[in-house]
Amino acid sequence: MDLRGFCFSRRVSLDQVENYLKQITAPNDIILKNTNKHCIEIGVAGNRSGLFDKFISMNYNVTSRYGGGALTRGRECNFEIENVKNLDRESDEYSIGKKNRLKKTQETSVSKSTSNLRVMEGKLAQLHVGSTLISLSCSGAGRVTEVSVSLGSKRTNIITTVQVYRGQRVNLGGIVDDLSNKERELSIKKGASLTKSKGKRTEEFYLILR
Repeated sequence: MDLRGFCFSRRVSLDQVENYLKQITAPNDIILKNTNKHCIEIGVAGNRSGLFDKFISMNYNVTSRYGGGALTRGRECNFEIENVKNLDRESDEYSIGKKNRLKKTQETSVSKSTSNLRVMEGKLAQLHVGSTLISLSCSGAGRVTEVSVSLGSKRTNIITTVQVYRGQRVNLGGIVDDLSNKERELSIKKGASLTKSKGKRTEEFYLILR
């Protein structure tokens, strides 16, 4: 899959260009917004890149292009992706009947998984981490590297561009679930009970350039 960039005047809305391209976007195509350069980056199969070029040129004035063979010089970026999950939940259970009872429970956990991904400069690479699809591309594979990142799942869609140094750990974003809940139960045998829970579950993604 090739990554090609199409840059525009700052007066052109990247959101409008992105919506315009949805008319010809296939399920496996990737569209990223590089706000630093004010460009749209497109990851498609090589034989479809010409279609996007012509379609964009029909409606927009492209100030510059990059990617494809122009940026592919044999250099590559080596990424380490950390997925950190935290759970912190506290529950209180009140029971009123033959015996009154108060039960407190505390649940905490932390888990971390690490994945490695190598991508050629100017190309697009993808990796599934759990239910999240991570798409990465890099340019300027030297002291400072510009990285375009897309995190997509059923619950979230994060698109960003960051500049990183080798060894730097960058927080790409995450998901927070509110676990607050209240349940009531009433029965002849057990009496009445009330369970109150509070807490949160978080999942965060970190990028490290090696």
